[in-house]
Amino acid sequence: EAQQVLEQHIGDSLQDLGDILDYLVSVVEESSTDLEESIETLASMLEGAVEEDRAQEISKLIISQYNEANGLSEQKVVRQNQLLDAPVTVEIEKTTAGRDWIKQADQISLVDKEALAKAEKKKKSRQQKKARREELKYIQKMAKEGIEVVGFKRSAPDSSGSRDIKLSNFSISYGRSQLLVDANFSIVYGRKYGLVGRNGSGKSTLLRHISGRELAIPENTSILHVEQEVEGDDTTVLRSVIEADIELVELWEEEKTLMQKDPENIRLPVIFKRLLEIDAETATARAAAILAGLSFTEEMQKQPTKEFSGGWRMRIALARALFCHPDLLLLDEPTNHLDFHAIVWLERFLESWEGTLIIVSHQRDFLNTVCTDITHLNQRQITQYRGNYDAFEKAANEHLKQQKKAYEAQDMQRKHIQSFINRFRANAKRATMVQSRIKKLEKMAEISPMVEEGMVELPFLAPAPLSPPILQFEECSFRYNPDEELLFSNVNLGVDLESRVALVGRNGSGKSTLLKLLTGELQAETGSVYRNSALKFATFSQHFVDQLDLNLSPLEYFLSQYPKLVSQEVRSHLGKYGIEGDTALRSIRTLSGGQKSRVVFAKIAFERPHVLLLDEPSNHLDIETIEGLARSLGTFDGGVLMVSHDQRLIELVCDEIWSLEDSRVTIWDGDMKSYKKHIMTQMP
Repeated sequence: EAQQVLEQHIGDSLQDLGDILDYLVSVVEESSTDLEESIETLASMLEGAVEEDRAQEISKLIISQYNEANGLSEQKVVRQNQLLDAPVTVEIEKTTAGRDWIKQADQISLVDKEALAKAEKKKKSRQQKKARREELKYIQKMAKEGIEVVGFKRSAPDSSGSRDIKLSNFSISYGRSQLLVDANFSIVYGRKYGLVGRNGSGKSTLLRHISGRELAIPENTSILHVEQEVEGDDTTVLRSVIEADIELVELWEEEKTLMQKDPENIRLPVIFKRLLEIDAETATARAAAILAGLSFTEEMQKQPTKEFSGGWRMRIALARALFCHPDLLLLDEPTNHLDFHAIVWLERFLESWEGTLIIVSHQRDFLNTVCTDITHLNQRQITQYRGNYDAFEKAANEHLKQQKKAYEAQDMQRKHIQSFINRFRANAKRATMVQSRIKKLEKMAEISPMVEEGMVELPFLAPAPLSPPILQFEECSFRYNPDEELLFSNVNLGVDLESRVALVGRNGSGKSTLLKLLTGELQAETGSVYRNSALKFATFSQHFVDQLDLNLSPLEYFLSQYPKLVSQEVRSHLGKYGIEGDTALRSIRTLSGGQKSRVVFAKIAFERPHVLLLDEPSNHLDIETIEGLARSLGTFDGGVLMVSHDQRLIELVCDEIWSLEDSRVTIWDGDMKSYKKHIMTQMP
């Protein structure tokens, strides 16, 4: 019928259109999908033969007559989507191009290549704009519900075919502090960037500016920023992850409604096609696999999110982001709430990630495994390096040496020129030479002196002498409730002033519980814990903020804990831990996580303990501070028992590993590299 209508208005020229005829017919037949779009598409293809106004008129007449013949008046036309049985080919082979497109002497060609290309370009542009409008509706809806923004469509490249992002000459401030000034950041699609720099350099703030689109991010780029934990409610963990994909859930709901009310609806084939494209059939399995990798058991995945602690809800937030797979994923310290098993799984998962990643992490080994590039924030500028963290460190040190040499050479040259000017300034015979030297000095491009980042130290003061034995588990067993299985049983291990022990195991295996048994906060069900009567403990908890009064400044906090001290003495002590100047006078609430950690370490050191019990001490510290902590623990004159998932810190500090597995505490026969291999062999 569509071909008959075309013949009526175009006439004998129709037979010369070749392959394009099928395309013209399809445009007319699909006009019920979008009347305006079909008219414009058809008119664009006829513009080569008639004037633009005439082409529009003919197209409208053709489509109107076709719709009337099929019982679809202009008022009744409904926007619908039709699933084609096969793709419509509009490409013309080179061998037939002459016959189909070259204008014959006695004929008027109604269609040419340029018109077709123009029509296709216009159509594609309209489709992209329409898709973007729909996407924005979803984004606004999610924003109202407090959900992280994930575009309902997997975004396509822009008109240039590129998904790269180039941020040029931008500045970022936090309060009165300038964090970045005229910085540049090139983000190539598919690469994985490690964002590194000292605490307070602006890493987290930069991520927030990117996710909030306060910088020039292309509209078609979907972004997810994992920063806050999921709000707990009655939704199960598994359902919470699946519901993060708004498009998927909307399609499922629409399919369900239409199947119940109108199973013959023309919209259903479109829904089925899209569900197939986004792999909806495997959605539940994929979500469950991600949660399992992050240490959620099958039973835990069925529990409501409100039953989990903040750390576990952060894992749910991470799982939601990994499930949605945005174009640009921003991760701020993703390993902070993970056990070592989950970190190893996440490394493997992100290694095969196909989108773009920007990761802030204090874990050197994690950055080495995952990242293809390192982005360094220093001196309010961004410097980018190819390679992992080890490659960056080597290149940055070499760059520092070269720039230092260049500065010293230029400084020597400047002094030499200035010396000549000073000697002969009053000598008339040398006036020309002096002026030449002055101009040379003025034109010389100034090389700024390199400011080396000083080494961070967290010194621990020597404890009072103490004779062994110090601390000993004797056939200890423990569980929280008589109806539960034992967390561990028959533990026979000890700690002395030379001990450097790492405690490893899955979350929930009893690591923190073991520390509480040592301090006497918990009592063993069977067996006992021997403690030297003169023994002094100091504990760094992973919830270290609870140890601080956030309303006080570091100076005020110390004076409240130690009233006999004077301000100058406290400021001198805090300065050794990088809490100096105005930082010592600001409320602790306004300090970064790393700065708060330093305040706690300053207090611990002041106590002069014999044994340090450290529960995730590297969380919120930058890499340089972790290296400094490792050096300080290496020279500490007391014992160290550390719960940590930081492979690098354990390797630098500890010479013994206690493994909690299958309700037993055993000494691991090997180092962290062999322990990591052991974990990987247990993974599917």
